[in-house]
Amino acid sequence: MESDNFRRHSLFLTCFIGHCLYYLTRKSLTFSVPTLMEDSSMMVTKEDFGLMASLQMLSYSAGKFLTGLLVDRYSNRKIFCFGLFTCGVTNLCFGIVHKKLYFFWIVLANGFFQAFGWNAIAVLINQWYDKSKIGNIWSLLSSTINIGTSLTPFVIMYFTEKYKDWRIAFIVLGITSCTFSLIGFFTIKEEERIEPSSKQIHINKDNQKEKTSSTFTDILTSRTFWMISSCYLSWSLVKVGTEDWLQLFLLTEQKLTHVQANFNVMVFQIGGFISSLISGAISDILVQKVSTKIKGNARLLWVIVCTVMISIDFIPFISMDEDRPINSLILSSICFMLGFCCYGPHTLMGLIVMESAPPQLKGTTHSLSTTVATSKFEIQ
Repeated sequence: MESDNFRRHSLFLTCFIGHCLYYLTRKSLTFSVPTLMEDSSMMVTKEDFGLMASLQMLSYSAGKFLTGLLVDRYSNRKIFCFGLFTCGVTNLCFGIVHKKLYFFWIVLANGFFQAFGWNAIAVLINQWYDKSKIGNIWSLLSSTINIGTSLTPFVIMYFTEKYKDWRIAFIVLGITSCTFSLIGFFTIKEEERIEPSSKQIHINKDNQKEKTSSTFTDILTSRTFWMISSCYLSWSLVKVGTEDWLQLFLLTEQKLTHVQANFNVMVFQIGGFISSLISGAISDILVQKVSTKIKGNARLLWVIVCTVMISIDFIPFISMDEDRPINSLILSSICFMLGFCCYGPHTLMGLIVMESAPPQLKGTTHSLSTTVATSKFEIQ
């Protein structure tokens, strides 16, 4: 048991740091755009960035679909580490190439291999953690999205200002990711060690027929799957659209400095971080207290609450005037609430999908649902 606890903690720590690096290597280009636009040798425009972001999401969707076919059949340790290694390589390429055209191809590769991260983590934590704790574990690991994204602009700014070259940041991130992927290959274990409780054994017996008869086609023809996936897509549109364009909006429309804009992006991520942490705990409480009184997944109640709050939070953005910048404290408060309302529901949708999936196809169902969610690339 002590050995299993050590392996479980090693898995969590590796996945936590590794997924932070996934997002650092994913958002590095996003937060380098203002600097790239000032680089006369690259001549990157807003339109170029919009196309790059769309290509990244398109290839990410393709990668999600592929990993959906792999995660329930092959080693998730290898999938996770290989994806992180190749994301590191693409960042090294960003720091080396000098032609804008090559950036488009590298973005495609980066987006594709980014999809190898979370799908593998989702299956690994389902193997190693008891269902009564998975909500909190899921939330903690989901918070790496906020940590990685909030750190990225400061990492880019630090290396750019210190070495007067934005390429150094990409090279450092690339080397770090490649190195840690090799470490993760030896620290992640895939053996399932959990002894099921009597309640889980009863559930498994009740679902034995479903476990042996459910197929890939059953997922695609499930109304529940498509309803949850559509909701997942809606939240992805809101989350990624705000996340990717907030910095540029603050710089160009609100006329903030780079430091001020990065600060508000960090506040946005802090709100998302807090929401990601508490959403799992709140949804676990709802499952325990309310699930017997309602039909469907009780976690959706928290999603509904966040939907109402974010609708109210977007109202100030509609009334913003370029000639009359909004008060900095109010702007930071809006950014915080945007992050809080965006990340919590988006975090829970992946867990809701897995809880609604056939036991032997949880990884596949989760991957397919996130493929639907990442089809949001048209927004860019």
